[in-house]
Amino acid sequence: MSLIHKLFGRGGSDKADCGHVNEHGSDLIDGDCDETLARRLRSHLLECEDCDTWLGTLRQTVSLLKGLPKKPTPERTVTRVREIISGKQ
Repeated sequence: MSLIHKLFGRGGSDKADCGHVNEHGSDLIDGDCDETLARRLRSHLLECEDCDTWLGTLRQTVSLLKGLPKKPTPERTVTRVREIISGKQ
């Protein structure tokens, strides 16, 4: 979050903003937020249609990805990724 947004952005420290939703949306979906943060995020979602839509899309995406069949990664791909990571391109 930029300094200008911190100084002049809407809401105080007790209120979430769009940046918080973007940063913690996955945690909210997964149930990994503490209750205080979750309450702040849900409160913001009630007021911000853009964030509510964004989070709904994220929920749908997560749901669709979880429904995909799991296939093993080909060994050739694993080897190539390891080479790239280790710098042996």
